[in-house]
Amino acid sequence: MTQPNDIEVRNLANASLHKSICQQAIRLLSGEAPSLDHYRLVERLMRIAIALAGVGSARAPRVKIHKMPADPAAGVLPEIVSIDLADLLASRASAYVPGALRGEPEALLALVREGMHLLQTEEIQLG
Repeated sequence: MTQPNDIEVRNLANASLHKSICQQAIRLLSGEAPSLDHYRLVERLMRIAIALAGVGSARAPRVKIHKMPADPAAGVLPEIVSIDLADLLASRASAYVPGALRGEPEALLALVREGMHLLQTEEIQLG
């Protein structure tokens, strides 16, 4: 098998994030009586989906990561690195990417689960 290129991995990560967004939105709205907060969260998820698709003037969603300095005893503050959300997903789920590119259901599901985790735990910046 040939090495996957960056475009294939990015498309896979974007598709996985879109599926994660859909699942999260369905989960939020399928309760007995969704509140206004639920609708606001779904609206934010839709903005993330639009930005992932590259539509309009929206830039790709990013996540800020605090990178610890090499020598924390030196009194140096942590560096803040801004990473593209799709790249972060591909990096965090890198063990599953080759299988997902081959269409293995378990690997595809693992990417969607990691996407759900990112959506729930990371502060995603839209810009």
